[in-house]
Amino acid sequence: MMEDSQFDYRKTFSRVIRFQSFWFRLLTVIACTVFLYVFVWLPHTSKREALRWYKQGKELADAGKTEEAIQAYRETIRLWPRHVGARYALGTLLDERGDLENAIAQYEAVIKLKPNSANIYALLGAARFRIGDCEGAVRAFTEGIRLEPDEARLHSCLGMALLGIYDDDGAREAFKKAIRMNPKLPGSYFGLGIVLRGDGDLDGSMVAYNNAIRLDPRHLGAHLGLASVLRDKGDLEGAKREFEEALKCDPQNDEAREGLESVKVRIRETFQDNVPAGKSTKEGKATPDTAPKTPTPPAPKGVEEPSQDAP
Repeated sequence: MMEDSQFDYRKTFSRVIRFQSFWFRLLTVIACTVFLYVFVWLPHTSKREALRWYKQGKELADAGKTEEAIQAYRETIRLWPRHVGARYALGTLLDERGDLENAIAQYEAVIKLKPNSANIYALLGAARFRIGDCEGAVRAFTEGIRLEPDEARLHSCLGMALLGIYDDDGAREAFKKAIRMNPKLPGSYFGLGIVLRGDGDLDGSMVAYNNAIRLDPRHLGAHLGLASVLRDKGDLEGAKREFEEALKCDPQNDEAREGLESVKVRIRETFQDNVPAGKSTKEGKATPDTAPKTPTPPAPKGVEEPSQDAP
């Protein structure tokens, strides 16, 4: 009786072991399947779909369809949040559209993923400068210079940002360093012209603005700056000419339009004061518009013209 009882117990236990072993194997297979689906197949599929959206975004951007390209890049990022190229491209499109806050968010995300790119710091600094965050711009440009110390454009941009926080000495050094590195950047001369004018060096400022215009004849800021310096020096005809050039660059610019009108008023007043009693200003007589133009003065000592032969 005892032997039968023991036999039944062993038989039952053996069945339980086989039953548990079956479910263990089944659960193991299910777990491996889920793991492969979640961590291998699904990410691979998502990345493949993200790459398709990214390619579509590039094609749309090349075709000038900005809004559609932005949506494509956003879909890329949704499927692949760490896609550096999509975030970079989205940031630049948002920047061009004027959506600077969202562009900055994308640039900062790129920096977290790829912190050793000086170019992304340049874009971040420019965007922060445009929203008035000059201190943030200084930090971004400084970090870019740390990565690429010989990049003249970064030094020039740093100079403009330093002007925004009223660090004229730092700005002066940044502009001069940029000019030494690359004497063909008009923005460096434009910034230096601002600093020199603030120092009261009107002649040096004129030379700097003229250099900027020589390198970029449609540099709006340089024309406006030169016009203001000429007006301060009493050369109203020269100021009038430069305000007119500024309006050619941007016909809707209020500063150029208002400056031109104010200079014209002063020219008329000056001319009327100088016309002797009984003289006519009709055809055949000298008028303000036919007065001789003041030539551009030579560069004063200490301010060098950029070399035409510089690389």
